This record gives sequence, C-alpha cells and structure tokens, in this order.
Amino acid sequence: MTRITRQQAAEKNLLALLTSEGIRAERRHSHRLDVLRDLLPDANTFKTRFSPLTYLTVYATTYRYPKDAGRLPARPDKSELSPAIEALTVLLGAVAAHFGVDLAESDRVPATSSAAPR
Repeated sequence: MTRITRQQAAEKNLLALLTSEGIRAERRHSHRLDVLRDLLPDANTFKTRFSPLTYLTVYATTYRYPKDAGRLPARPDKSELSPAIEALTVLLGAVAAHFGVDLAESDRVPATSSAAPR
C-alpha cells in the first residue's frame, strides 16, 4: 500500500462507517480523517480505533501535488508509517468482517450487512 492508498483506505472505511450510521459527510471534509472520525457517534466501536491514524490526513494531498517551487516534500521514514500499516491492516479486516465483506472477492459482491457497529 502506498501512502496515498493508506490514507484512502482509512477514509473509505470511515465513510462506510458513517453511512452505516446514517451520517452524510460533507465533501469539504472528504480527506480529513480527524473530522470524519469525530462525526462518528461515541457508541460506534471503531471510532477510537481510528484516532492513532488521523495523522494520515496529510498524505491525502501533500504528496500528490508539487510545492510552489515544483518539488515534492521529502518522503517520511518507513518507521513512521509501519505502525499505521499494521493498524490499518487489522482495522480494514475488522470493518470488512463487521459488514460481511470478503476482501478476496470481486468488488461487485455486496456487503451482507449495513448495520452500525455497536
């Protein structure tokens, strides 16, 4: 997973959780993991698990677009991202299991549940 897809995985998982709660996130919050997490009700069992990952918000746009001088920011050290990779892997599996999604299946196979986690 690249830095961008790590951030996107967290973002898409949060959006799925918000959808299950009947909460619509505004487009202006689309890359803000902290804001999306905060929109989840406290009763949502995944809310606190996203807290250590909100720093990934910076990767949503920082490394996609060059600075004014035309250069990209320096890459972070892998040791900074390793804990996020591990946490996201576990979290993605847990969210997928909650919604009944087989990650090895086609993306055309629907989830078996849309219930909010409690």
